[in-house]
Amino acid sequence: MDEGAPERMERHIAGDAQGSVWIWRPGEGLKLMPGVRLRGGNGIASSADNRWLYVSAWSGAQLVRIAVDGHVAPQSFDLPFLPDNVKRLMDGTLLIAAQRPPVARIARCGGPSCPADWLIARFDPATLLWTAIHEAPGSAALNYATGAVEHDGRIWIANRGDGRIAVVTPRP
Repeated sequence: MDEGAPERMERHIAGDAQGSVWIWRPGEGLKLMPGVRLRGGNGIASSADNRWLYVSAWSGAQLVRIAVDGHVAPQSFDLPFLPDNVKRLMDGTLLIAAQRPPVARIARCGGPSCPADWLIARFDPATLLWTAIHEAPGSAALNYATGAVEHDGRIWIANRGDGRIAVVTPRP
């Protein structure tokens, strides 16, 4: 997401690209992917064939597609939300837990309660389109969504807050 500097959240607000992506390969170990700098890189998922990585650029409000072999430059998709964590589903689509802008509302909150509007979206890498499948305002019980998984037709949502998990049925 960033390099952990004390002023890192102010740098996210300013729009600095502080994030990087590292990749591990058998026999090579962990290496920095060259040419990849992200505004708040956070969640990551691979395509089913492991040819592509999809990385959330949280403070940049983007999803970035990166060719694992580096044969094409990273491609960014602008989103009207701040994508946090990403999970690939069995059908190849991506489940994204996200917050609504502005970045500063979340970046500057240091207390126990930081309610912010949030959503769970489905992104289709084949069409490059996204759909909100659940949205809600932040609350004391669920400040905002940070991650999501699908199980038995329901979405289980991790959140910033007091160790709670929300479970919702997505709209069709």
